[in-house]
Amino acid sequence: MPLVFVKRGQGGLIEKWGERRAALERDGRAAPPWSSAACRFCTSDTKVAPINKQMRRHPGVVSAIGLRAEESSSRARKPLCQVRKGITGKAYLDTMAAGDSPEVQADRAVSAFLGDDSKTGRLALDWHSILDWSEGDVWQEMGSSLQELSGRRQLFKQGCYHQALCGFSGHWAYVAGASRLSCSQCVLAGTHDLKTGAFNNPDTWLELALFELDCGWSFKQDLWLEFLGVDLDLAFKRLDGLGQVLRALGLVRGCCWKVVLALLRRVSPDAIALWQKDTLALLAQRVQGMNRKGSRN
Repeated sequence: MPLVFVKRGQGGLIEKWGERRAALERDGRAAPPWSSAACRFCTSDTKVAPINKQMRRHPGVVSAIGLRAEESSSRARKPLCQVRKGITGKAYLDTMAAGDSPEVQADRAVSAFLGDDSKTGRLALDWHSILDWSEGDVWQEMGSSLQELSGRRQLFKQGCYHQALCGFSGHWAYVAGASRLSCSQCVLAGTHDLKTGAFNNPDTWLELALFELDCGWSFKQDLWLEFLGVDLDLAFKRLDGLGQVLRALGLVRGCCWKVVLALLRRVSPDAIALWQKDTLALLAQRVQGMNRKGSRN
């Protein structure tokens, strides 16, 4: 099957937060620009909507989603299969009875779809294919184990990046210490994952910490990114060594010199200065040293 990457046409999540901030300020509303558990436009706008757009190209879709019941109480309540109502045609939605379970509704919709020679409309299903799997089951299926992951994390902490990452079947963020693969700075993440993301991706942490200070709203209701207590001097110093290993193993892409030259022709000297690690480190120190006692949130 072809592997298709999808993304939000108007930019990533950081751009979305910027758009929301501008809209809130334009409307005179005092509200944080960030997404949250109660306002998850990060999921709906940058994940679900682009995926749905791609799915609409097909008359029948089975979307296999890797949610697991043990991850949270809300995920434990998920059905094994359900109709993806947002992009399913009315002809198949009308076959569903309100009192039926999601699985029975899906079965009726599938029967109607298979018996419809004209295929009037689209049928899309969400299949939670590993709902009853444990974390150990996942790593075993990938040819690894929780024990191997623990050993690789120890090597990574010791700075043995190539030995820690070479041959690993999962994403390198897990070896770096992340408990799950998400945005490096996620509004739903715990403090441990936020610190791990900041230490391994200090550029993004700095961009969001400056955004946080500029807009006056903390990234999470009870947490300012500037107060994570990450040793960013050390993080910036280790970037070169880690980056070389990631590029050598093909885990990240190197920057094409033609792209760099094109960027240099388009940006100002002040912007170019922001690419220097020494400048970023100084900005990080300033962000961490600022007092937020007078903040609105």
